[in-house]
Amino acid sequence: MSSRSTPRLPTADTWRVVEIHYYRVPRERWDLMILRARQSGANAVSTYIPWLHHEPVDGALDLDGHSLPERDLVGFVQACAAAGLGFIAKPGPFCDAEMLGGGVPTWLIEAHPDWWAKRYDGRTMRHSDSFDPRLSYDSPGYQARSGEWLAAVARALAHFAGSTLWAWQIGNEAPGDGMRVL
Repeated sequence: MSSRSTPRLPTADTWRVVEIHYYRVPRERWDLMILRARQSGANAVSTYIPWLHHEPVDGALDLDGHSLPERDLVGFVQACAAAGLGFIAKPGPFCDAEMLGGGVPTWLIEAHPDWWAKRYDGRTMRHSDSFDPRLSYDSPGYQARSGEWLAAVARALAHFAGSTLWAWQIGNEAPGDGMRVL
């Protein structure tokens, strides 16, 4: 892939963004997907950054691909920058993306039933795809763990702030109606 200048944030009315789920594409095909984005006229790539994918086991966080090439978030953003594309990060913590638990680690959901979101009638709120319980944003424990996750992603992408990193979306499709902590 040819090297291009570092992308600069254009005005909002000129954003042409494509979605590439790097974690669903073999690492060796990332450059092709990014090239196709350029060829389609895009000037930025947007993607979910699923916590479940990057920390499949508690304490085994991987944002640079040391455990699996498809976990190399930093490398993916570098590839976008090299192609002259901006980057829009969507790190959740709940990102949905048709993933188990909405991308929140299964080990975290299972370990903390006291963090499960409840409906107005007391029933556990569940993810529509996996039927895993959803965690409540009202839970101080979940807030703390989510904050740690978001801070780790922010540290990993700090190098790109002010150039390639154009925006963040926090809490995609986060449930809100009828949730409460018991």
